[in-house]
Amino acid sequence: MKVISIIFLAIFITACSANKAADASNLDNALSFPRYQKQENIELPYSPFEIKELLTKNDKLDISEFWNNLKLDSNGFDIVINENLEVTSVSLNKDKLEDVILRFWSPLTENARFVLFNRQAQSNSPQDQWKFIGYVDIQNQKYNAPDYRVINGKNKTWLIVKELTGRGTGVSSYDDYWYEIKEGKFESTLNYVSKGHDFNNNVWDRKFRANILNYSEKEIEVGFEVDWNGYMNDNSSEYEIVFSQKKKAFYEWDTGKRQF
Repeated sequence: MKVISIIFLAIFITACSANKAADASNLDNALSFPRYQKQENIELPYSPFEIKELLTKNDKLDISEFWNNLKLDSNGFDIVINENLEVTSVSLNKDKLEDVILRFWSPLTENARFVLFNRQAQSNSPQDQWKFIGYVDIQNQKYNAPDYRVINGKNKTWLIVKELTGRGTGVSSYDDYWYEIKEGKFESTLNYVSKGHDFNNNVWDRKFRANILNYSEKEIEVGFEVDWNGYMNDNSSEYEIVFSQKKKAFYEWDTGKRQF
């Protein structure tokens, strides 16, 4: 991994260090949490879209049997509310059959779950056959369901999840986690600070963000920006951006570690 500015990245680490120390107990729990696993293909009695359609009509749905069919612990997702489930169609294979990712989120447990399915036959009938491929669980996602996107490379597909990694009074931090979808499982290959702020009352506030500039299977280029906001002097009444800084980072693929 080639990083243009070590000092710049250290700014992000410093901004979140105090908050992460306060959440040490949450980190300990996360270390023992089964983040991603591969499961054997299991045929489903109905399509993922039927779940969403039922939720649209009922707003709330008990899907305990759904998890039992998949041989998965429900992990707090027994009762699902319509607004907390999102269905996204993706293309992972060259067979042109539809793949689907379901994102579940529970405001009670503050957990999120991404589940991947593959359509086994092209048909418009209710008898469409789907197979459960794999899933990834993400812990400690307070406030909202994590944002995500799917990026297709020439021979690779990644699920990128913006995960809440730090929070507190006047402080928040999010990381982009890249999960390669490979052979029925989600492999974590990269993460970096992608969004956050640090508000300090009379001290200049700080906001930071990251954007994906370019990507390939060998290298990912990310642009980082940070703004310092505040008052220029004690007599100033205008809250403004005092100064900003931009840097880039390049993450190179390590074949041995299977990570960037």
